[in-house]
Amino acid sequence: MQKSEVLYSRTDEGVELKKSSSHACHGFFWTGLSDQLHTDILAEFQYYESQVRSQRAKLSRQRLK
Repeated sequence: MQKSEVLYSRTDEGVELKKSSSHACHGFFWTGLSDQLHTDILAEFQYYESQVRSQRAKLSRQRLK
């Protein structure tokens, strides 16, 4: 992974991710974070992404009935 300018900012709510032009890990890209934290954030992101996908699938199945 190449180093770049910092593409996240710390806010009161936590860490706000900014889209990066280079598509590393879902188009998100962190510099200055430890690899373990990076992995944890990515795993959580993928978990919520799959939750959203299953919710959408449920809703579309309900619409078809």
